[in-house]
Amino acid sequence: MRKRAVLIRLFDDGTRTLSRQILFSGLKPIHSCVILEPPWKENQPNISCIPAGKYKVVPCGPTENFKYPHFQIPNVPGRKDVAIHRGNYPYDTEGCQCPGVDFDKKNNVTDSKSALSALVRAAPDGYDLEIIDVR
Repeated sequence: MRKRAVLIRLFDDGTRTLSRQILFSGLKPIHSCVILEPPWKENQPNISCIPAGKYKVVPCGPTENFKYPHFQIPNVPGRKDVAIHRGNYPYDTEGCQCPGVDFDKKNNVTDSKSALSALVRAAPDGYDLEIIDVR
């Protein structure tokens, strides 16, 4: 059974978008993290979060850009090279998603390296992602 995740967007201040994501195996939650993305800017590559909707998330090994296991979101309309990778600050996102353990006092994410590693371990074959905007 393919794993599923729900990402709920909670906050967008024009500099960043903050969300919570829960990964499920069947009906059981198996991993949760916070997500940092760029703000909504009409889905423009490298500067906008991706549209709310349903996506396939696929594992990706080390690459030239990211020297560690991470994920790609290949089916984003009008976009390419959207990834889930390490990053703690808005300038790290580059149109992608950066998982974290928690939010800090300045609305960045903490310990992205361990959050991404835990997500890769929880979903080594990828997962189906549904993004919901509630902001």
